Amino acid sequence: MAELTSQEYLDMCSQLQDILKKNEEKTEKAEEKLLEYKKFAITTYGVARMVSQLMDNSEQPVDIEVMILVDSLRSYASQFTEDNIIRWSE
Repeated sequence: MAELTSQEYLDMCSQLQDILKKNEEKTEKAEEKLLEYKKFAITTYGVARMVSQLMDNSEQPVDIEVMILVDSLRSYASQFTEDNIIRWSE
């Protein structure tokens, strides 16, 4: 097996640095996107809770279908937030 020359070794190190830099950039983009998704999920859950509370405290009648949809959304968003943000972040 032929030995590496100094130049070949430096070239390989340079290639490895390029690969690592690209991987770091991809990781940073993925982390930014994940943070964006987390914010979206938390906001969705918060808005669903507020709407649910407003409906519960409203003196105006609210259609049962609307109440069921909002409660379903709140429940789903709550479970999603717990499973994918709170527990996953621990």
